[in-house]
Amino acid sequence: DAQRRLAETERREYEAAAKAAALEAAVADANARADAARAEAESARLDRSVELNEGNARLEAELEAARADAEAAKAELEKALADATEAKSASEKTSEKLTKAVKKGKGIEAEKKQLEVTVAELRTQLDQAGSAYAAELVQATGSAENAAMAAKEEAQDAQRRLAETERREYEAAAKAAALEAAV
Repeated sequence: DAQRRLAETERREYEAAAKAAALEAAVADANARADAARAEAESARLDRSVELNEGNARLEAELEAARADAEAAKAELEKALADATEAKSASEKTSEKLTKAVKKGKGIEAEKKQLEVTVAELRTQLDQAGSAYAAELVQATGSAENAAMAAKEEAQDAQRRLAETERREYEAAAKAAALEAAV
């Protein structure tokens, strides 16, 4: 009976030792898998960190490029505004010149009408005075008409220049508005 108990105890000790060895092997395997998982997680973390750093660098480069584009657009807008101001100034000067030309043209037109009246009167007198006097009067009339035509052409030229200046001013304003909208 004692031998049987001893054998039973030895068997239990053997089974316990086998179980302990199996548990130690399982623990070692679990530790190895945990170490491998930790290493894999660390590698993934490093990979993700590298990706994030690369992404940040790429975003920073894009941001710098966008800033450079914004600065260029701002400079272009400022130039367009300066051009528009210059065009407006030129337009105002041309408008002043046109106003002067129109006044001059009106004066010339009034002078022409006065001359036409005078010419009519002189023609009447000329008809009465004779053919020699009539030749001189025709010559004076031609000069007055030439002066009136020259003044009229000058006024038309000033109007054309004003229209061109207004067109340029409109284009500059449109360009400035487009640039402001782009910014």
